[in-house]
Amino acid sequence: MGVLGGVLMMVLGAVWFVGGLAAGYIFFYAPILCVIGLVAFIKGIIDGNVAGGGGRRRRY
Repeated sequence: MGVLGGVLMMVLGAVWFVGGLAAGYIFFYAPILCVIGLVAFIKGIIDGNVAGGGGRRRRY
């Protein structure tokens, strides 16, 4: 995913959740999407993968 994908997922989850609250609904997937986005964001920073795709490959 990369850093940008993680940020996009967190923003989408936040907008979805706030929009649902404004309409009187609670969507349970929106916070899960934010958590998945946070994991992708952190993983992208650690791997040096900003825009998705290959990033830095580790050799073992």
